[in-house]
Amino acid sequence: MGMDTDGRIVDRDLEMILDEVAGDDDDDDDDADLAPVNDPAACRESALAAFRRDHAGSDVAADSFQGLARLPPVDGITGAETATCLAAHPHYVVVGTSAGKTVLVSLRPSSSSNRTLMNERTKVGKYGAVTAVDISPAATFVASGYQSGCVVIWDLQATSALKCMTGLHASPVTALRFSDLSRPTVLSVDGQGLVLDVSLQKYLIGWTVNHVVVRRPKALPGDEGPVNAVAVLRGQPDTPTLCALVCEAKVTVTKLTTSKPARVGSIALHPVGAQALVAWTVCQGRPLLCVAQGGAIRQFEVDPGGALVEKPVAMATGADAQFLAFVNSTMLIAVTNLEMVVFNVVAGALLQSIDISVLAQSGASLTFACAVNAYALVMDADGALYQVSLVKRMHRIQRLRRDGQWLAAMALAIDVHKDGDDTSPSSRSKLAQLAVDYLDAVPNDEFGRAGALENVFDFCAAIEDNETMFTTVYARQEMSPGTYFDALVNCVQRGVINDIPDRVIDSLIADARARNTLDAVEQALARLRPTTSVRRVLVKNCLWKALLAMASRAGWPISVPVGELLDAVPSGDAAESLAVRFLTEPTADSAVIHQRIAYLFADDARHLRRLMQPGKSTALITAFLGEALAHPRIWSLSVSPLTPRLPKRQSSFAIRSILGGNAGSRTSSAGSSPSPPALQRQRRVTAAEAVDVLLSMMVNSRDLERASSGLEIVTPLSPYCRADLSSLCRLGLSQGLISGAIVVPAAVLRTVISYVLDDAIDDHDAERMACSLIERFPPDAPTASLLLLSAISSRLRKLSIALHDLTGDVVGCVDTYLLDGATEDRIGVFEYLDRRLRDDPAAIQRHREAILSRIVSLAGVSGARTSALVGEFYASDHVAVIKELACVPEAQLDYLRGVLGGSSSADMLASVHELYIALLAEREPSNVLPYIRSHHQYSMDAVLGVCQRFQVVDATSFLLERTGDVDAALSLIVSTLEPLFARLRADIASAGMVAPQAVGGRRSFSALGQLAVLDEIYAVIDAATALCQRHADAPDNDRRWMSLLDKFLRMQKAEGRRREVIDDALVRCIQRVLSAMRGYVPLETILLRITSEHGDATYGEFRDTILALLETLAYEHNMLRLCNAMFVDDAHDASVRVCQDMARPIVTSLLPATSCSQCGSPLSGASALFYMCGHVAHEACAARNDSLAACHLCFRPTDTIAACKQQQQQRGRRRHSHHAAGSSIQLP
Repeated sequence: MGMDTDGRIVDRDLEMILDEVAGDDDDDDDDADLAPVNDPAACRESALAAFRRDHAGSDVAADSFQGLARLPPVDGITGAETATCLAAHPHYVVVGTSAGKTVLVSLRPSSSSNRTLMNERTKVGKYGAVTAVDISPAATFVASGYQSGCVVIWDLQATSALKCMTGLHASPVTALRFSDLSRPTVLSVDGQGLVLDVSLQKYLIGWTVNHVVVRRPKALPGDEGPVNAVAVLRGQPDTPTLCALVCEAKVTVTKLTTSKPARVGSIALHPVGAQALVAWTVCQGRPLLCVAQGGAIRQFEVDPGGALVEKPVAMATGADAQFLAFVNSTMLIAVTNLEMVVFNVVAGALLQSIDISVLAQSGASLTFACAVNAYALVMDADGALYQVSLVKRMHRIQRLRRDGQWLAAMALAIDVHKDGDDTSPSSRSKLAQLAVDYLDAVPNDEFGRAGALENVFDFCAAIEDNETMFTTVYARQEMSPGTYFDALVNCVQRGVINDIPDRVIDSLIADARARNTLDAVEQALARLRPTTSVRRVLVKNCLWKALLAMASRAGWPISVPVGELLDAVPSGDAAESLAVRFLTEPTADSAVIHQRIAYLFADDARHLRRLMQPGKSTALITAFLGEALAHPRIWSLSVSPLTPRLPKRQSSFAIRSILGGNAGSRTSSAGSSPSPPALQRQRRVTAAEAVDVLLSMMVNSRDLERASSGLEIVTPLSPYCRADLSSLCRLGLSQGLISGAIVVPAAVLRTVISYVLDDAIDDHDAERMACSLIERFPPDAPTASLLLLSAISSRLRKLSIALHDLTGDVVGCVDTYLLDGATEDRIGVFEYLDRRLRDDPAAIQRHREAILSRIVSLAGVSGARTSALVGEFYASDHVAVIKELACVPEAQLDYLRGVLGGSSSADMLASVHELYIALLAEREPSNVLPYIRSHHQYSMDAVLGVCQRFQVVDATSFLLERTGDVDAALSLIVSTLEPLFARLRADIASAGMVAPQAVGGRRSFSALGQLAVLDEIYAVIDAATALCQRHADAPDNDRRWMSLLDKFLRMQKAEGRRREVIDDALVRCIQRVLSAMRGYVPLETILLRITSEHGDATYGEFRDTILALLETLAYEHNMLRLCNAMFVDDAHDASVRVCQDMARPIVTSLLPATSCSQCGSPLSGASALFYMCGHVAHEACAARNDSLAACHLCFRPTDTIAACKQQQQQRGRRRHSHHAAGSSIQLP
């Protein structure tokens, strides 16, 4: 869709279809416009990505690839006005706006431009925003629904309103659908769920409105609620008018009639699924309803009996559908946020998938859509209209080609080729011609031509058209081949092209040599598909880098690339270094290593002898072979026989020869023909034979034999130098010897070690190799002595130690250990001495003088380990050692720590303990107190003098306390507070602490607790209070507590309120002291001291502490009074119970002749009560006088209890008045 010369919107895609119907089609293919695709999820892969690369912002729009085109803005929508709804017809588009406009857009070339439907009765904005629109099938009427609930029917010919119906709905209209083909009948739906079938009928006096209620709003619990979607099937002569209403849980199908709607049936929806959509059509003579929900589309048919029947044909979209409509009777389109899909409902087949994700990527969300014959219209949230073509893609390619959209056309052509839509010869030729025409249309400047050629190569590779790429296009570029070859190389580097004809490769190489760009071409050719023809071309042009890279990537046998290289170049050529790097390239694949070894040692190792040239090649090969020799598994698992059986030769060394067999003539050098294959017997090469070959290449056998009598540096054979032989020994042989994979005679071993140590000053790798070799192959004494000289001159400590140990020189080994170096290197001397002295007890006394003479150096390494060593082997020399270490106090302290920390500390003299304590007091004062607490083998006076001399306060106070001078100990502890508070003042000043605002009558100094000096003050307070607590039983201990409390109260009084931060610290200290005093000093004493000695002080924050003490004191008094009262009550009750038990009478009839003590009459054998007091009474008399429980003459419990209770109440009143008088303490 676009604009013609008159400014009208024209549907060119529709014109193209009309041309095709009329027979004006230049395509030879007669297939249908829409054919099913094999894989709808297939995308344009690498080639399409190449076309879109670097074209952002150009005239190639991404939406053009799939026929998605943005239409010009709709006239009549201005300012902040937005589109709210959309309806389409093959000739018109109707758009409703937020301002209340209904805009009619004509698609006919002969009609006028956009029109706004409006007259005097329907002014813009009168009924609110337009919320729903529809156009009749014959394009004669338009229906508009408004936010106010009004429905207006328009006459398109007169562009005026036929009828404005304002009383139909009480809520905004959500959907309008014309339900009749001939007259203005519309189905209207509002937000509350009311559905009306409204029809207009014209009489002489005007248009009359008739409406039938199809569905009422939700009023009862069984109703469905609002209508989410609606679809209408307009009636035909043989089919009724049907409507489908989508609610929350089901779809209701109703048959519309002029009198009363009839319900056809309902379809249950998924309860938690997305919103459902519906669409009607007549397929094969029967109404067909499609229901889309949650990405699935179901089909329901209305059978002749009027019942809904679900068809087994199912379709699916990639996401939830936002629009569903039929283009014709069998073609259904569904629109999602990502694509528009077209289905054939009869077969359930996917006909076309059109990517519209560019709308979602731009940030817009689809709001409306509608479908017409040849395209669909989509509107986003910004009100922009997009046309999505549904025509055949080959036609779209031709259109893009005519419009000059070459890249879009080529990208669409790649889709056609990949999907297999059109495989006819004419179509394939058109695709190929498209690339040639594009190349002709590009400007002929160098930059534009190079980019166009890359696009053509990408396109031809995507459609698999090598003929066009390497024949047609190549022929057109003969005048400027450099541009062609540059583009070709770039495409090969990107992996787009992996096959090039041989003739093109030859021309490419010739051009690269002429322009001096062979390196880049070689890198590109190495990426081609490895074939025999390409390999021959590379060999012919001597492109060895490309050949070896291709061989490594393709996994060719080693003999193919390296053999062709060595056969083509003379010996000593620089290209041999490429073969060496190829053969020695690091790999973890054992099969590849086997192949390389087999190639190097084949044919009497002629390839090895040729490639081991002096210099870098020797180092690379020996390093590679050294790694192989260090792993015997590589040799024992060697794949395939390696070398033919050759005549026997005399081995140069006392090891196995690489070759063995019958005597005969020796194999000729490279160039002579080998024995016939039938006479050759192939065998494997062993690791020892490989060593034989390596040494025979560099060392003369006679020189090596002469070296057997002594360690001599063997001169390498020409043209090798000392560096080559050293590389062989260090890189090629040492690893195999260390791992035990190879075994050599002593002469060879001495040679290897000699070259390992050659120029190895401070070389830790060489030292590690030599140590491993000596450990595995211990040399004899003369050899070890010679090696020791080399190790000492090279400053190799570990090797020197190993050789000293090997020769039995204990003193020399100790001296080597004690040389300057890291402590972790020197600490091993103790393990060495412990092992040697334990293994040889006779050496203890033999080396005693030497070891004790080096005791200072040993203690400098570790005093604790030295003390353990002396205690184990020379326990009687402890005192002498201690005196020897007097010149080094640090070592002496460390030594004494080891001695006194063991089990033998109790046997040491008191002077040793006192010496250790003095050293601790001088160097580690914090460790003095723990030591003197745990040990007692010292003079207390001597140690006290030492602690006082070095001012170790905690240890001094501990000793003073032990001597009984508790007051001096407490004074010493308290004396440390002054310097600590001086530091606290300095820290507060440096930190800039100021008094914060008071909160709730209190001030908070949260930063004060972060000062480290405050923790030290707390530690001093804890030490002082602990001292007082330990002597709580002393008669004068309260005085010590009060002196400690007075110290802080006086400091607080001296500070006053000048420094509030200091005052807060003092308050915390006082609270800490009072908390410690609790339980040790009576509260009355504390309060009396505070109020008497410091009654004139302004307590400030300390006031809370005093009040807490008062509350505690009052609580204790109350508890004491309660307990006393409970004790009194319990004693009284107990005495009453005892009296009652004693006064309780005995009922008996066996009494002697006596008279009743209450009435005086004699007892005549009747039941009587005998009291414990001796009185006797009739039972009736006792009941009358209330004396059944006790004698009323001797015991009156009621009066006694009342008197006791009265006395208790009087005592309680006296205590209460005394407490009230004693607790009235006034605080300043």
